[in-house]
Amino acid sequence: MSVANFCAGRQKKLYIFRKIVVILFLLLLSYFTVADQKDRSDADLVWKGKTWVAFGDSLTDESINADKKYHSYIAEKTGIDVVDMGMGMTGYWRGNEDGNAFYQRMKHIPRGTDVITIFGSVNDWRMIDAGGKIGTTTDSIEDGTLAGYVNECIDVAVERAPNAQIALITPPDYYGIPDEIMEEIANMIVSVAKYRKIKCVDLYHESGFRID
Repeated sequence: MSVANFCAGRQKKLYIFRKIVVILFLLLLSYFTVADQKDRSDADLVWKGKTWVAFGDSLTDESINADKKYHSYIAEKTGIDVVDMGMGMTGYWRGNEDGNAFYQRMKHIPRGTDVITIFGSVNDWRMIDAGGKIGTTTDSIEDGTLAGYVNECIDVAVERAPNAQIALITPPDYYGIPDEIMEEIANMIVSVAKYRKIKCVDLYHESGFRID
């Protein structure tokens, strides 16, 4: 690969990251806003002093490809305290034995957390591409499917912080990943959130963000 192509590819990836940050900020800000609030100072009172674990992959990890991610902008608007638990190249699936799958890292969130958002699955497509199954809504980790790993992650989150509000965030359309795979993953996450009676921010279907 030429230097010019490498630089062009990196610039495109940075553009995608920045656009996703803006879109997710706007979608999540509505989640953190109480409908009958009359001004922003009321929002500050609602969330100030609360703890939000922003959980995910490189799209959440503030040390990768951006100085600030969506959670930092929301923290500035609401006064909530953010624990950034993004880690690049991770996903729901346990692809190897490094202990970094979402459900494994979820064991380290602070007890007493008030809000948990779980944003990921861009990296899980590699397991699907290798023959892994997306699975069905009620699968458990014993089924070895992506849905099973999502449910396990929620189970661990509930055990660690039983009173927390939990929301899943579907992955966006993403460069280099087949649309049909990303849509199947997004549909499964929406279905699991509904089944588990937790919120879902459907970035794939509702953000208007498309690569092509």
